[in-house]
This record gives sequence, C-alpha cells and structure tokens, in this order.
Amino acid sequence: MIKLIEKTILTNPQILESCFKSWDKLFDKKESGFLESPKRENLWHQSKKRAQEIESFENLCIVGIGGSSLGAQVLQEIFENEKTVTFFDNVDPLSFNKKLQKIQGQKNHWVIISKSGGTLETLAQFQALLAQRKINPPLSEFVTVISELKDNPLTLWAQKYQVPILELPQDIGGRFSVLTPVGLFPAAFMGASLEDLKLGALWALQQKELVCEVAAQSLMSFDRKESITLFWTYSDQLRNFSFWIQQLWAESLAKKKTRSGLEGPFVSTPLPCRGTQDQHSLLQQVVEGQRDKFVLFFRVEQAEKSGPAVFVDPYLGPDFLSNCKMGDVLRAEAEAVQQTLASLGVESLSIKVDNLKEKQVGALFMFMELVVGVMGEALNINTYDQPGVESGKIRAQEILRGMK
Repeated sequence: MIKLIEKTILTNPQILESCFKSWDKLFDKKESGFLESPKRENLWHQSKKRAQEIESFENLCIVGIGGSSLGAQVLQEIFENEKTVTFFDNVDPLSFNKKLQKIQGQKNHWVIISKSGGTLETLAQFQALLAQRKINPPLSEFVTVISELKDNPLTLWAQKYQVPILELPQDIGGRFSVLTPVGLFPAAFMGASLEDLKLGALWALQQKELVCEVAAQSLMSFDRKESITLFWTYSDQLRNFSFWIQQLWAESLAKKKTRSGLEGPFVSTPLPCRGTQDQHSLLQQVVEGQRDKFVLFFRVEQAEKSGPAVFVDPYLGPDFLSNCKMGDVLRAEAEAVQQTLASLGVESLSIKVDNLKEKQVGALFMFMELVVGVMGEALNINTYDQPGVESGKIRAQEILRGMK
C-alpha cells in the first residue's frame, strides 16, 4: 500500500533502534489519542449519520483554520465530485466575500470547527456570517458544529440553538484530528468510504518498521544540520497533503525545551513542493544552494502508469516522446530529480503509494502522524502542544482590545 522505494543513505542502526523504542513509548502514552481514532466507533458512526442527514445539500461550507481545515482540504482534492466543499480558513475579508458570492444560490450546509471552541479566526468568520444572515434558519438544519464536548463558546452556542455537535476528542490535537469528524464528516458527505479509510489507518498502525525507517532517516537529517525538509509530491491530488504535513511537522517538532527542561533539539523547517512545477523554481535552490536540505518524495503508482498518449507532431517533437503516456513523463521527471540530487550528495527518501483510494489515503494520514509521533518521542519533546502559536494568539487579542 505504502512502500519506501529508495533511500540514498543507509540508516544509522543506533538511531533506528531509538525509533523502535520510541514507537513503544508512543503507544504507552495516554496523550497519543490519535492512535485510538480508528478504533473509536462513535467518531465514525456520528460522522456517517450526520452526512446522511444532510445528503440533500449541494455544498459543504467548512469554517475552520489549521488542523480544522487542512486535512479536509486533502480529502476534497482527492474525493470531491458533484458534492462540493468550500473552505473559509482565513480572515481575509476580500477572499471571504468572494467565496460567499461564488456559493450564492447553492444549497449550503455550514460546518463550524474549533477544537477549543474559541478559535479567534473561526468565531470571527462565523459571527460575520450570522450578522449578514448568510445562514438560513433553522440553524439546526443548516449548521453542524465540531468541537470538544465540554463547555466552550461554540458548544454553548450550539446547545442554545439545538445545533448538532460532533465530537472532537480532547486527547486528539487539531493537527492530528483528520481521522475524527473533522475529516470524516466531509469525507462521508463527498461519498468516500469511511470503512476503507479506517482500514487504511489500521494498516498503518501495523507498520512499525516502515514508520521507524522514515523517522530515523529524518532524525539523521537533523544530525546533519539540514534545516529544511522538502515534502515533494508528484501527484496534484497530494498537493494539499504536503501542506497538511507542513503543519503537522512544524507545530509538533519545533520546541524550545525538551520534556526534561533542556534546550530543544535542532529540527527542520518543512517546505511543501509540487511535482514538475517546482522543478522550475525550488530545484535550482536545492541543486546549487546551501547543502542544508533533505527531501521526501511522494509518488503515486497509478498516476505514473496512466494518462493520455503523447502524440508527437513532426514540428513539435521530441521524438523520444513517441509511444509515451503522460504518466511516463511524470515518472521520468521524478526519477530524474531523485538521481540528480543523489549525484550531488543531497539525501532523500522516496515513498510510493499504489493509488489514492480511501484505504491508501487513510494509511497516508496515519503513517505520517506516526512518523511525527515517533520522532517526537525520540527527541524527548511534547509533540502535542504549540506554545509558539499560543503566544501569537494572545498578542492578537491584546491588539484587538486596544482598537476599541
């Protein structure tokens, strides 16, 4: 389902052994709630049930930010069909109004997602919608709330107006929440099989060696002081997957202090890259810039074996494209970049998935969550907090209070 098809440097056995021990620690910790998400039947049942209740709607409007949005954006990119999904994930009023104009006249169902129930950007957009009367009554029919099941501004509002609430478990952080109603409800709305998503996630939970291999190789790049990790996806259907990884990696691994109170470890900055497009931009930086980069390639077998035939016009050429499919070009481009970087001493890993059906997508989500979880344990950090993000939120609130 997911294979490691190439690595440019042998894995350090001591670091690999550390990752095996970190895997065991990860599964012993109660705070790693994401590991239990495939087994919590209520999360899957309530997501499917609510999707069935709103199946007459044409468009799902998701109001949320970060982990409340990015995973669903991956699912939309892969599974969207006649049922569309629109994301309100930024407080840019120009973009906000443009999206409202675009969905005008559609039968829209609104999903308000905030783990804490008090996310500033989410509540600002939601209250703007309510003020402009953009959501039709009765609210219980046109709105669903996803949040922790405890008293907070969003759940209290939902209870007042009898709006259904889907649970976002308290022990699962926002960036780890795609296999909760945060991602499952939109997936079910688009007609994706939740059962197959679950099977894929359960498969990933059995892949100790594969997960630890990728984690160990990433930790080795930290030891080499490679400050940038590029997540290079050779499938447009995985474009948003690299942005989902970016949040997962950045918020989970970059910590000022270890659990022991010592100075935090050196970790890399994650950088999403898109297939052949970024061969015409970022590749120049990787090839001739500083040797401070490590690359994880993600490739899709189905994409590389499909596509229309390339007809070779005698004026356009080139002759070597004769009898090629577009997928052949994609595969050749990916392999060429990998080989070029290897020849220059830029280390990389290549991960390939056979296709992007539900099992494979569920496996990819859980696989990367496990990689980051194992790395966090090996680095002795709190993988699940984000104090740097919280400080920015506090300052924003102070600025807004000062505007009054």
